[in-house]
Amino acid sequence: MATAAPLHHIFLRPSELSRCFLLRTGLAEWLGVKTPVRDAEGRRRLSGVLRRDMVLGRFEGFQFTENGVSLAYLPSPKAGAEAAPGAGAHAGLVAAALSDPRAEIVFPFPHLDDTWREQLCGQEQVSADGQLAPFLDGDEDGDEAHFRAHTVHHLSQGLRAGSVVYDPACSTGALLADLRRALPQVSVADARQPPGPDETVDVLVLRFLNSEVVTVAQSVDLFDTLIGTLAPDGQVLAFGRTPLVLPVHEVARRHGLTVVSRVAGDATTDTLFQYYVLARRHRATGHRQQATGQ
Repeated sequence: MATAAPLHHIFLRPSELSRCFLLRTGLAEWLGVKTPVRDAEGRRRLSGVLRRDMVLGRFEGFQFTENGVSLAYLPSPKAGAEAAPGAGAHAGLVAAALSDPRAEIVFPFPHLDDTWREQLCGQEQVSADGQLAPFLDGDEDGDEAHFRAHTVHHLSQGLRAGSVVYDPACSTGALLADLRRALPQVSVADARQPPGPDETVDVLVLRFLNSEVVTVAQSVDLFDTLIGTLAPDGQVLAFGRTPLVLPVHEVARRHGLTVVSRVAGDATTDTLFQYYVLARRHRATGHRQQATGQ
């Protein structure tokens, strides 16, 4: 008679909890922990992209303590000692998530210090004009480039000429520059050149309601203010290099928005990232949120 596989546990201090994520797809909930990757300059840093090998196994529960949280999971069975990282029951997770309209990546904890207080990014990450340019745009080798490429890919499907895309984060303007090049028929606006009256924005880009940038309460206040710019048939794109702290489903319900999709990624590289599309009315854009190049 087969014995039940033993549960494994990982203990994370409060300052480590923001790296913990849950991938919900189908009837399962998978536990993962973000690990640093090397950037173009050889530095190890956390990226907005999640790799399949960051998934530990099926999430089974948690227990809070004074010093942190113990998370329980059931590891996926491996096909022997030489199995490749990520092999086993969750080997097809990325493809499954990209084909599941209800799949979602959830980061249960904001960025905390070890006294359980929310922490924001250091002042050195804010540029001289008060914008979050370096923090939001990252490098061209993948820290933010995948978001820009996917946004262009997403908006190239059905965005009509003269549509207004508003990115209030402003930053370096890299995202809007990409949109101008790829979609010259679209009008773009940012914090320096905001759109006109309320309810004139066709696409509202929110990529700063994220961990280390704002607190949960601040994210809700900012969303409540900016949603007034959205046209009656507009859509909201919410993403960012660090996890979203905005309670997306709560604010969507309160403002009469439909959550069209929640994740994007690339099945060929087994990577996923948070990418929410919210709409005043359901847009028939399909369920797959594959990155450009698929």
